[in-house]
Order: sequence, then C-alpha cells, then structure tokens
Amino acid sequence: MIKTQNSSKGIKNITQLLLVAVLAIALSGCSEPTGMDAAFSSASSPIYEESMKALEDQITASQYQQLKRAINYLNMNSTQYSSLENFRKSLDGSSAAKIIKRADALRVSKQKAASG
Repeated sequence: MIKTQNSSKGIKNITQLLLVAVLAIALSGCSEPTGMDAAFSSASSPIYEESMKALEDQITASQYQQLKRAINYLNMNSTQYSSLENFRKSLDGSSAAKIIKRADALRVSKQKAASG
C-alpha cells in the first residue's frame, strides 16, 4: 500500500511541475517586448527624445549606436519625407530591430542600384 501512495504522490508532483512549466512558458509570451523589440515611439519630437532615452537604458551601448546610425542613415537617404518630423513619424511603432533592418535593406538596395 505504501508503494502505491508514494507512486501517486510522485505522479502528482510531476503533473504539478509540468503544469507550472507550461504556465511559465505561456506567461512569458504575454509580456511586453523590451529593448530592441519594444515599440519605438516617435509621434512628436519630445516623444522621440523620450523614447531614445528609454532605449538607451534598455539596450547595450553598441546596440544604441547601431540604432542611431540606422536612424541617421534612413533620414539622410529617404527622399519621401518632407521634414524631420515626418521622417520621425514614419518610425513610430517600429522596434529598434526593425529600424535597423529597414536601414540595412535601404543600404543594400542603394548598393545594388549603384553597381547595376
């Protein structure tokens, strides 16, 4: 009888452990993105400045410099925006990672155009 009770407790403990693990995995997917994946806010100049300052505290210095270079590159090489304010608005809602990818894609596109 003791073996059966110990087996039942062991199975119950394993079941509880699996349930906790599944819940932890599920909840980790519900958290707000941070750092390079957080939404970048740039609807106005003050909001842009606040967003840059917040990102600077969340990402490495290297990532922050990479983001700044990407923003500068996009600003200097995107001809579709009539003002800095309109350019910054185009970044609103993107993540730092997406902004960097956007700059990289523009750089590759310009290099292909120049060589072809």
